[in-house]
Amino acid sequence: MTKHTLTLALATAVAVSASFHAAAQEAEKKSPFSAGGDVRFRIENRSYWPATAGTGVGLGTAEELYLRNRTRVWGKYEEGDFTAYLRFANEFRHYEKPTFERNPARNKRDKFPDEIFIDNLYFDFKNVADMVTFRIGRQDIRLGSGRLVSDGTPGDGSRSVFFDAVRATIRLDDTKKNLLDIVGTYNRYDDPLTIWLGDKMDSNIKDLTRYRSGPAPKNLSEMDEYGTIAYLTLGESKTLPTEFYYIWKGNDEWKDRDNIRGSRNIHTVGARALPKFDNGFSAEIEAAGQFGNVAATDTAKSRDIAAWMLAASATWKGEQTCKPVATLGTILLSGDKNSWNGTTDGSTDNSWDPVFNRATWIAEIPANMYDNNRWSNLAFIYAEAAADVAKGHRLSSQFGTMYALEKDYGAKGNERGMFVNARYSFPVFNDKGINISGALYGEMMFLGDYYNKPSAANDAYFARFEIVARF
Repeated sequence: MTKHTLTLALATAVAVSASFHAAAQEAEKKSPFSAGGDVRFRIENRSYWPATAGTGVGLGTAEELYLRNRTRVWGKYEEGDFTAYLRFANEFRHYEKPTFERNPARNKRDKFPDEIFIDNLYFDFKNVADMVTFRIGRQDIRLGSGRLVSDGTPGDGSRSVFFDAVRATIRLDDTKKNLLDIVGTYNRYDDPLTIWLGDKMDSNIKDLTRYRSGPAPKNLSEMDEYGTIAYLTLGESKTLPTEFYYIWKGNDEWKDRDNIRGSRNIHTVGARALPKFDNGFSAEIEAAGQFGNVAATDTAKSRDIAAWMLAASATWKGEQTCKPVATLGTILLSGDKNSWNGTTDGSTDNSWDPVFNRATWIAEIPANMYDNNRWSNLAFIYAEAAADVAKGHRLSSQFGTMYALEKDYGAKGNERGMFVNARYSFPVFNDKGINISGALYGEMMFLGDYYNKPSAANDAYFARFEIVARF
């Protein structure tokens, strides 16, 4: 696909979404229907990223430069306590490095416009028995800090995050600040709600739940994920809001390129507290434990699961015009000396499982240290700061050091590396229902002795330029 084709496709999507939104706004006062959309345009560059855990301790050498574009259009019908919501989406890429001539298969993987998928399709029933709201269908769900529940489709990156789920939100009293969320979800590895516009065989069929790619030629893991969530939010106290949760998650037996991996049952129990103090100071502490089991296969014995997570931070927010914020914090995730898939001898698996948060949660580069963002075996000590440099223009940064609690995969040291990122976000246009904003974002990781580093590439880099238009 040429650059001119990409530009035309993006401009067409913007024009169609804007027209749709303008028409919906005109009728909004006399109709229960509304509509809109957004277009996200990204240019990303990455080089010398640390290898994923599945390939052993090492360092990637490939450099990539690509365009990444996502378009979404939505419509909503709302009448009284009933809402119906539908959102279509498409994401495509074009690679400049590796070039099309060097790697034609890469540019076929996510080409435009082979597919449109249903990103959200749900129905709301509010105020049932004056205390319950039901949301039924395909929906985005984020609970608490998002460290455990934020992405139901981790296999396709930021293309989508939906859950196929039923969610009940129960108001426990008249304050509407004490809530109990109960969720049941079943997320398939393949998507039956994809509309194919081109040749399905020439597209990258998304494996929505994968840890690793399955055997050729389809490369599908064939693993479904499912679970139940009970999340209690006690927000009535202004000085000590608290949250308590229980999550059960299961997944089917699945395939990687060489092995059959056992099904898993994981139970996670945890709590989160958000104390607030005088003079703009606040804190957060979240702790959770996991237990469960992994089923045996022909090549691995069954084993128990025992893992834990701890996150703690202290934050100061100033009242100055520039809205300054500063945070000191730490995140600890348990690990196993044999790694999560290497514990096959029947001994206990102590590797933390992020459950429904296999996402670029902390950042892009460190997420790549794991099989499809399966965070574990980590100690991260960090500082953050943010402030407005002008109205609507915000600058933020994070700096810290990451360690492996266990020397898995034969690592000789514990230091994963020093990490720093920075983000500058800015407004572009905001008028007549159209909002366009942009951001510049970059990361660097100075890799430590956990990695066997080639002398020519000791550091990892990531850069992104982003424009988002909403209608």
